[in-house]
Amino acid sequence: MTFSQEELDRWVDNTKKNAPYGLSGRIGRRITMKFKGALLTGAIIFSLGIPGLASGFHCSGGFVYIRDTGLAVIKKCGEPHYKDVVKIGLSSREEKCHYDFGERTIPHTVTIRDGKVIRIEP
Repeated sequence: MTFSQEELDRWVDNTKKNAPYGLSGRIGRRITMKFKGALLTGAIIFSLGIPGLASGFHCSGGFVYIRDTGLAVIKKCGEPHYKDVVKIGLSSREEKCHYDFGERTIPHTVTIRDGKVIRIEP
C-alpha cells in the first residue's frame, strides 16, 4: 500500500493538531488532560506550602513577608501606630507592631523576634 505525498502531509498535520506529544486519538487527549490536572494540582499545593508566599501584607513601600527584617518593615511601612515590646529570656526580645492604614485596609500585627518577622496577623 502506497500513499501520496499529499496524504502523508495531511496525516502529519492532523497528528500534530490532534495529538500533543505524538499521541493520537482518545489516549492522547486522556493523557494530556491528566497532565494538565496534575500540573494544576501541583501548582496549588506548591503555593499553599510556602508560608512566605501565603502570609504577608502590603504597605505603601511594598509587601512585608515572614522572615523580613524589622528594618525592612519600617522602610516599607513606616513606624507602627502602636508597639509592644516584651523581653524573652536574657537576650531575646519580641516586638508586636500594629499597623492600621485607614478605613479601606485591614489592620495587621507584625511580630518581630530578634530582628526577624515571625508572624503576621490580620
